[in-house]
Amino acid sequence: MATSKLPKDRHGVNPNILDNWYFVGGGSQQGGQQFPLNHRGQTQYIGSLQSLDRWFNNGAGTTITINSDRIDITGGASAGYLAQYIGWGSLKGKPVTYSILYNDAGTLKLASGTGTVPTSAPASGTTTVTNLNSQITNGTGCGVYLNSSGKLFAQIGASSGYTVKYLAVKLEVGTDQTLAWMNGSTYVISEAPNYTEQLERCFTSFADSNDSNSGFYPAGGRVNSSGNPYIRFLVDSDKYQFVIASNGNLLIQKNINNADTWTTVGEYAHV
Repeated sequence: MATSKLPKDRHGVNPNILDNWYFVGGGSQQGGQQFPLNHRGQTQYIGSLQSLDRWFNNGAGTTITINSDRIDITGGASAGYLAQYIGWGSLKGKPVTYSILYNDAGTLKLASGTGTVPTSAPASGTTTVTNLNSQITNGTGCGVYLNSSGKLFAQIGASSGYTVKYLAVKLEVGTDQTLAWMNGSTYVISEAPNYTEQLERCFTSFADSNDSNSGFYPAGGRVNSSGNPYIRFLVDSDKYQFVIASNGNLLIQKNINNADTWTTVGEYAHV
């Protein structure tokens, strides 16, 4: 477990790289600025799909249920996972600490671990930055990972046939966890999230509309096969993308045949 150096006066709290990371409150669909942010409005998400803002169910066996004091992840015939993609570029080569606060049979427990973000993606499969499965009862896939497509993501999960109750998660730069601290016999969140700030952060992220299991990406967080940054979006049922070309121009491209083939419909140069 990563070292906890958080004093009781709560100073020295590191920023949380993850968005919409606090799962207590019953959800924003109630209309009273409760967490987690949940603009899709459902209280349960089943299967492999986008669910809570900035999060996606990463597997067909996943069920996410929003409760007043937590979210539950349940694994069905296969394990269930909830994941969030993270901008990889600014974290390359840096040590990061991932922490998870969860409820284990009525007792709050904190899992945390530290690893170094790779500077290159694996040729195949997935590289583990840090994995917390051994610290979470019935948890699986709980960690930070980098896949061969260059997607860095944080994830929490539940083994097939089990439910795990999650309250909060945090990814921060450094080797110390500052998600929560022990106050007497229980853990307390070190810093409450700001609703307006979290809403703005989620609104400035974009879904990859050509990836059925994309989740949400930070703006500018994707690159295509040529190494050019892009953001994809939907207009009615048509798919478009903004691409920064190698010469620095901004391209607007349209997906014609619903495959990964894009036609440039506009190009704008710096002036």
